[in-house]
Amino acid sequence: MAFKVALLVLMTYITTAIGVTYTCFTNGDNDAKNLCGGFISDFCGVISKTSGLGQGDTISRCATSAKSGIMCDFKVTNSGPVVSTTIDETQCTSTLNDIVNSCPMGGTGRYSSDTPVDPVLFSVDPNTRSTCG
Repeated sequence: MAFKVALLVLMTYITTAIGVTYTCFTNGDNDAKNLCGGFISDFCGVISKTSGLGQGDTISRCATSAKSGIMCDFKVTNSGPVVSTTIDETQCTSTLNDIVNSCPMGGTGRYSSDTPVDPVLFSVDPNTRSTCG
């Protein structure tokens, strides 16, 4: 019995220590999962190849599909305190997928790990217009 309690406590700690924290947008176009989910892998693959993201710097990309009439704005920001950081593709994908699965209108989020504050803030914003810009 003591083993089961210890295991439950350990699983709870891991769940809260590693995961995604996010804030959902409360207005805008709805259905982020269907509108933006298909673009996440490509976006994260491209930005993970960036050599370094300076403190306060943002990378923005617009993904569009004229065929379906949708457009998604993606952003990643180094909000500090780290002077320069790289973007982990797995963390990017996990964070953005959690956002679109939980936030119908998009939102912002961070991948939480064992560090006190992850400096990388991710954002996804769906739109029903078919062109970027």
